[in-house]
Amino acid sequence: MFSTNSDHIDIEAVIASLHTGDSSAMEPLWVSYSNNIARHAIAVSRHFQLSLMTMLTEEAGFSGLRLSFEPVIAALARRRALIQQCDTKLYDFRPSELANQLGVSKQICNQTINQLETLDYVHRIADPRDGRARLLCLTNSGFRLALEGQNGIQKVAADYANLLTATQSSKAQSQSLMTFIKHLNTLVKGLGLLAAEHAQLSPNDQMLGVLLPQLSHYFSQRLLTLTQLAGHHSITVAHGQVLALIGLDGGAIQSMANTQNISKQAISVTANDLEKLGYLSRSSQITANAKKVLFNFTEQGWQLMADSMSAISTIENEFIEILGAKAFKQFQQVFKTLYFGLKLEAELLVNNKPGVNTSPNNLAELVKQHYSPEQVSELIRQLTK
Repeated sequence: MFSTNSDHIDIEAVIASLHTGDSSAMEPLWVSYSNNIARHAIAVSRHFQLSLMTMLTEEAGFSGLRLSFEPVIAALARRRALIQQCDTKLYDFRPSELANQLGVSKQICNQTINQLETLDYVHRIADPRDGRARLLCLTNSGFRLALEGQNGIQKVAADYANLLTATQSSKAQSQSLMTFIKHLNTLVKGLGLLAAEHAQLSPNDQMLGVLLPQLSHYFSQRLLTLTQLAGHHSITVAHGQVLALIGLDGGAIQSMANTQNISKQAISVTANDLEKLGYLSRSSQITANAKKVLFNFTEQGWQLMADSMSAISTIENEFIEILGAKAFKQFQQVFKTLYFGLKLEAELLVNNKPGVNTSPNNLAELVKQHYSPEQVSELIRQLTK
């Protein structure tokens, strides 16, 4: 949702400078806003889900799929597998149980279930414990979707492993990914986000389908809670998704809509709402073809960005308590490597990025923020050829 990097910014100094109108704080604040573990984790999770959905629609031929379907299909498939494997008496989920399992409201869960029923991926059966209640089961099409989803997860996981250790052997690549999944598993369990039946699973590539969305959802909700506690009571997750697309020089509706793959109308409604709340203002930019409307951060918007730094710092400390400082640093670096390796930074359009101070010291800081030590060494090698 909101984005910060507490390692690179003096939060109190930034907030103080905003009150005095000192614009020198804006660039480092924006750089931190655009490059941090929250942005990396949410973007990687979205990439994972979109990649999987693309495989299922374009390669496997499934129709009508939405990102919101994946957690439901996966949860129903896992529960059915446990019912078949375990000696203890288990049952398929009731709708209310599934909502609790996924950490969503009953209303949202029922909407998704109804859509899946219409598409013949899910159906309801009588609960043998209470004939008035209904249990949720996958249809034959639903089971095929779940199986193809598992195959898709393996492909995406293999791509991630290649990015993490491009110059290493396939065995080393696999170990690097498994270490990351192990940290991810420990963190999600430590935050109390993983159901007991999932916690019993050994870390493997299939767990990415469970863990990444869980962590992404946690980031969004925890950041929302902390920023609301800081005084931004009207901010929602939907607002955060638009705010994350605003560059230092503003954001255009069409560009933001293209990045999120949603309609201009949907982006416009949220941006207009943020303008009414005082976080954004609009300006015009004359182009060769037409006049383009840009949304820009107001002082209140910059204040929100600064307050979100404190939220990220709080969350990072929570993660360090669970993982330890060394493991957290490794975990953080993996997300950064995937984020830039997958070119997900393109969500912040080039013409929206801040003007860069090209002094050697400033360039060195930017390179260290955006690249791993191995990538920095390779850059040095290329520059000194």
